[in-house]
Amino acid sequence: MLPSALGSGIGSALPGLRTHPGLHSTPAGMHIVTVGIALFILLPIMRLILMLGMFLHQRDYRFSAITALVLMIVAVGLVVGAA
Repeated sequence: MLPSALGSGIGSALPGLRTHPGLHSTPAGMHIVTVGIALFILLPIMRLILMLGMFLHQRDYRFSAITALVLMIVAVGLVVGAA
């Protein structure tokens, strides 16, 4: 969790910098904040994928099925949210 918090913190600390000429007047630190927020969003998904792999490795099929179901719910939510 530290890299995403660090990215958000650094990005929010840089608003006084000049904008990049080719980025349509976007503040320089905004891209770092965006990466930090994206990492915050991806952390639970990556944790679910890791848990699914661990449960399958341990042959715990009940928790594997539960984790796969939660992963599918998250995927459906992403698809519905994008539409």
